[in-house]
Amino acid sequence: MKHFFILAFCPLFFALQSARAQSFDLKKDSSLPQVKLYGFITLDATYDFQNLAKSDVFKPGDIPVHPQVTEPAFFMSAKQTRLGLILTQQTPIGSIKGVLEMDFHNTADQPNGLARIRHAYLQWKGLTAGQTWSTFYDFDGRPQTVDYQGPAGSTFSRVPLIRYDFSGKNHTWFVALEDPTEELTTKENITVKKQNLPDLVTAYKAYWNNRKSFLKLGLLGRQLKYKNIDSTQNTVTTANLYGWGAMAIGKLALPAGKGKDNVKFEMVTGNGIARYLLGTTGMGLDAAINPKTHMPDDIKIFAGYIAYQHYWSDKFNSSAIAGAIGANDKALLGSTGFHSGVYATANLFYTPVKPLAFGLEYQYGNRQNINGETGNANRLQGTFVYNF
Repeated sequence: MKHFFILAFCPLFFALQSARAQSFDLKKDSSLPQVKLYGFITLDATYDFQNLAKSDVFKPGDIPVHPQVTEPAFFMSAKQTRLGLILTQQTPIGSIKGVLEMDFHNTADQPNGLARIRHAYLQWKGLTAGQTWSTFYDFDGRPQTVDYQGPAGSTFSRVPLIRYDFSGKNHTWFVALEDPTEELTTKENITVKKQNLPDLVTAYKAYWNNRKSFLKLGLLGRQLKYKNIDSTQNTVTTANLYGWGAMAIGKLALPAGKGKDNVKFEMVTGNGIARYLLGTTGMGLDAAINPKTHMPDDIKIFAGYIAYQHYWSDKFNSSAIAGAIGANDKALLGSTGFHSGVYATANLFYTPVKPLAFGLEYQYGNRQNINGETGNANRLQGTFVYNF
């Protein structure tokens, strides 16, 4: 067993030693890439008051509605632990930056996760190419939560993309082509066809108050391509739906809490964009079969959240967050289909020293189906984090 652990950790040990050696050599040769290691080690402990299948993602859409079962459960997970590398290199054509980041959160309901890529991208001048945050989102607007996922009304997503940023002193204009992943609720003879056009996103972000406050406005256009296989007529028909989305996300710095208090918010709406939203990702709500035409029809989504963060002192801060998400289903999903969800949390974080943090959070969720049936869930979650 001793030799097993030695062999298992050898690659990581040599990688760290190599990064340190390379960083030291930069003093002699500035043409080499500068390497920075970052990340955190975390443990989350969760107590569910209802049956949520021990999922560490708190999602209103996953709340059981009928029957509403009360089966309390306690579980822990360290798979949100994160490791990243930033490489920066000076070249004759300018500075080139590369980012590679991973965690172990490949599944939400298993205690032991597998390594997966979060970010893998390069930046040169205004160009970004690789997998990173969607342009139809802004990480600076994400509130601080113990919950791994965050508010259901957010457009939180990471995608492979090609983006160019036109930056000024207090503003940035973004234009991007993003991976066209689609989520359709289909039936036997209707299947999703490989998309031949990328999602097109453009956004404008304006800063003020010494860049402590910002507002970002975004527009999204996308194609949803599908094919209808008619076995009786021996025909295959290909057709398209076209989705669109609009969002506003921002942060307002407040004078309270020694200037650290803030309000964060997001509002989003559109047709065929459910895969971009936390509360509907994986639910097949970009489009569904219209019972009248027996063909797919896109689904309208509306969502949003607001969060207030207050700093009690340099070591204590709290956030209160409320969010909601709804689908105008056009009777596409049946009486038990998802109609709307509510998300609310309140937390307290304690940071005794900069690398170490402890958090405790209460979470509430509600799901309502098209037929009016509802389900509720309550959760208490704590976290222990060491940042490096």
